[in-house]
Amino acid sequence: MPAGRDLTADDLPQLSYLDNVVSETLRLYPPGPIDLRKSISAFDFEGHHIPAGTSIIISPYVTHRLPELWPEPTRFDPSRWSHQRKPAPYEYLPFGGGTHRCIGSMFATTEVKTMLAHFVRERRVELLSTSDAAVGLATMRPKHGIPARVLS
Repeated sequence: MPAGRDLTADDLPQLSYLDNVVSETLRLYPPGPIDLRKSISAFDFEGHHIPAGTSIIISPYVTHRLPELWPEPTRFDPSRWSHQRKPAPYEYLPFGGGTHRCIGSMFATTEVKTMLAHFVRERRVELLSTSDAAVGLATMRPKHGIPARVLS
């Protein structure tokens, strides 16, 4: 993005590192750490019979930390998204999956990328401490906030 001019929607696809950072952040901290579904018909899964009407909990938070899907799953590593990494369906679920995928996912990611691109272009931030503690059932958030100082 050229310095001295405002960011436009045309600039976002060129910001591949920003894409990687946002994807990795959503992998580690999906907005909704759990989803609840109800089976509409009976089915068998992994040797278990699931009756119709059974409540099923799906956890993007847990899925995104499975070492068989994500090497070093708790490490923040934007480079894992280089080379157009395309996870298999249901390996990456920050906004749900299938027919229940959040209708606002594209808007949300465009909004966060636009905000971050503007912010990091204009400001420098110093983290005052780090913590991996996150809480939330409906939405994820840092347990103790994110202590930081805006330097410029």
